[in-house]
Amino acid sequence: MKGRLANRAVQISGSTSPSADVNLVSFIHQVVKHLSKGLLDEGATLVTIVGDEPKVQTKDGIPHSMVLYWSLLESVLAFSSSSECAKTNKSLVRVICSEKSEREIPIDRMKLWRQLISSRLVILEHIPPGWNSNSIKRHLQERYSDALVVIGGGAGVEESTHLHLSHGKPVLPLDVPLGSSCEDGTGGAPEMFRWARTNPTTFFPNAAKELVADLAHLKYENHLESPEEYARQVLEFLCSVIKPQVFCGRMAATDANQFNAVDSFFKSVVSPTLLNMGYRPKEITGESPIRGPLLDIEIFREMNRSPCSVVDLTGLRPNCLIELGYVLGSGKKTIVTAMKGTELPFDVKTIPCVFWDPNEPEKSIREFTVAWTSMIDRLSLLEVNESYVGIRGRL
Repeated sequence: MKGRLANRAVQISGSTSPSADVNLVSFIHQVVKHLSKGLLDEGATLVTIVGDEPKVQTKDGIPHSMVLYWSLLESVLAFSSSSECAKTNKSLVRVICSEKSEREIPIDRMKLWRQLISSRLVILEHIPPGWNSNSIKRHLQERYSDALVVIGGGAGVEESTHLHLSHGKPVLPLDVPLGSSCEDGTGGAPEMFRWARTNPTTFFPNAAKELVADLAHLKYENHLESPEEYARQVLEFLCSVIKPQVFCGRMAATDANQFNAVDSFFKSVVSPTLLNMGYRPKEITGESPIRGPLLDIEIFREMNRSPCSVVDLTGLRPNCLIELGYVLGSGKKTIVTAMKGTELPFDVKTIPCVFWDPNEPEKSIREFTVAWTSMIDRLSLLEVNESYVGIRGRL
């Protein structure tokens, strides 16, 4: 396993129209299979749904699936028996489903589904009993994913795109003209591909500006002869743009007694460690360039656009406590840090905290790295609370 996307989760979403070109439908299913395998090879977890498999009968008598998630799940099952999978004990795919969607699994897919479940490599997330809202499923998928690939589709992939972009997550639309299984939306992935080329920083917020040329190379017409090569190019693109932003909340007052120690901790421990793991640390200070008229609005905007946060409570500054409350309440993955000797308030003491020593930078790096790695796979405080309330409310 190469590991360039370790601890990342990628959602692949889309569908095809009943009238889509048969050759393109066959092509894109092969692309999804190769891309799914490539993402797993790179250490990523896939995020998808499960359910019925509507098909369209073609002139050659071969039925073609109008949904993509079964091709993805086929790749997951094949990868689960590979030697690469044997090297890891992590889950390969997170599936969002409802009671209804599980009942709709076709008979000819039941064997595959049972094999996946029995492999213990699937994280199954059920929405509440009796519910079957596709919008709820899309919200859950977005919560768990770091990036989105959209193919064909209509209103559904457009909603998923909006959800990801509103939280600063990259979205890669492919321009293959496949239409939508529901014949809805305003153009689906091909239309969004056009917007991505003219607004690359919106679709890929943490990527280099030279990205437009790479997008031009991803036009499907350049790769019709080889779905495997197309998938490889898409994978390479994703590896370059999936760099989740980490909001760093910390003491900013330069005249504070502990400022130099905190500044050194972030410059020598937090930032290099995050960059080394493929993340993009984001700090907002009085000297930072901002897009709006007010610094505090910019801070909240960047917290909202960051799936992960590091909040340092050294000095117990009011702004840091407000930032901690915001990211915890928003369900962000969060690490709390503080200089050794800091006496945390009673309502923060139960939250795990990395106490760093300014005289032991190497030890601080090790402890911060361990804490970060364990945090990535842990439920956020909000998710823990929602799970408890959701169960308790029905008993």
